[in-house]
Amino acid sequence: MRCGMEKQDKHLNDSGNIALSSRIRLARNISGIPFPWKMDEERGLFVAESVREAVDSNGELDKYGFGFKFVFDMDEDEKDDLLANHLISIDLIKNPKTGGILISSGKTVSILVNEEDHLRIQTVVKGFNLEDAWREADSVDDLIEENLDYAFDGNYGYLTACPSNIGTGMRASVMLHLPALASTKYIKRVFDITNTIGLTVRGLYGEGTEAEGDIYQISNQITTGRTELEIIGDLERITKQVMDKEIKTREYLMAKQRTRTEDVIFRALGILSSARLINRPESMKLLSRVRLGVDLELVGGVEMNDLDVLIKDMQIAGKGETVDSAEKRASTIREFFN
Repeated sequence: MRCGMEKQDKHLNDSGNIALSSRIRLARNISGIPFPWKMDEERGLFVAESVREAVDSNGELDKYGFGFKFVFDMDEDEKDDLLANHLISIDLIKNPKTGGILISSGKTVSILVNEEDHLRIQTVVKGFNLEDAWREADSVDDLIEENLDYAFDGNYGYLTACPSNIGTGMRASVMLHLPALASTKYIKRVFDITNTIGLTVRGLYGEGTEAEGDIYQISNQITTGRTELEIIGDLERITKQVMDKEIKTREYLMAKQRTRTEDVIFRALGILSSARLINRPESMKLLSRVRLGVDLELVGGVEMNDLDVLIKDMQIAGKGETVDSAEKRASTIREFFN
């Protein structure tokens, strides 16, 4: 590992390391069948089989290599891994009797079955690329619709279990790493501004979760009265402004508070390199600071992609924290940095 910078005038790479991923989620329901919260187990299993057949019977979807699994067939490690990769949701895990998921072989597309809606099509791409995520989600949606009769109203659009999703049924989101903004009071202003223009900022796993590791999701709230591309355009515009503010804040910290910024980063690196016990929240907080150090070229000898894999691993197994899990987590992190 290298400490320090080879290029003293370069304090920041491009914004590619700020935007971690882009996601499109489409909520759909089958016409004539009650929403999941009103279904009995028999009807829920019927919906799951209907969605699976709709996917399996369309040859154009074969290229995705979808595999289906019920939540009740997953062990805890598998659920934790899928959650960390944002392929399933906490709400789906809470429905073990009829909840299921179709996952593409490349793990870029997933279809959640019997979560809040009958099916939710998700596409996730790396970096800031909402349009590619949308094109893929739209294509999969159209192909599934060939074999399923969606609940749709000419005036209201796609009908969903939650009224806030009626219309396009689309949630677009970008996952951002904002350590500089999080260290200042400006992060609260970001929340306030986005809320006034129909966007929202949430934590790592969406609604009701905290922003562990200074990772935030910015997503749309409005799903009616606008097209999907108009919604995506608004989200792209605001996301670019947030990323620009993060860059400027990093530049300010390096220009005006460099010693303090370096101290925060290298203290984090020192703890991670030496700790024998560490819980998930602390590991995520410290790894966020080191990730900032890598992006500012203060910390060398660490590949960003490898560090991101480690951070994703640390997102797993947060419940039932024990001394053994804290010891194992600390050992994994020490091995990475030493």
